[in-house]
Amino acid sequence: EACMLPLGLRGKDNFSWRGGVARHSKGYIYRQAPGHPRAHNGYVLEHILVAEKKLGRKLLPDEVIHHINGIKDDNRPENIAVMTASEHSKLHARMRRKAKQDKLYQHLEGR
Repeated sequence: EACMLPLGLRGKDNFSWRGGVARHSKGYIYRQAPGHPRAHNGYVLEHILVAEKKLGRKLLPDEVIHHINGIKDDNRPENIAVMTASEHSKLHARMRRKAKQDKLYQHLEGR
């Protein structure tokens, strides 16, 4: 039997409406924010919205968000750091070096 739901219902009238919240396959949370400069299909990453509220302004084009505890859906203001893309890359490079060094020390201590 054919579906009797009207086609093209948007927003809260659509049967698959999730309250304007969606989850990215990599664990990030999206919030509905039509008209936002960083919106894609009407949605913006929640951590961007939280950071902008915390800063009291929109993010600059080269600014990115770092989740301090590494949990991608933990968007509490205290878990969010704003930095340039370059600073973020350098931070993650330092974190990778430290993890590699820690692994080496653990291996040496295990002898």
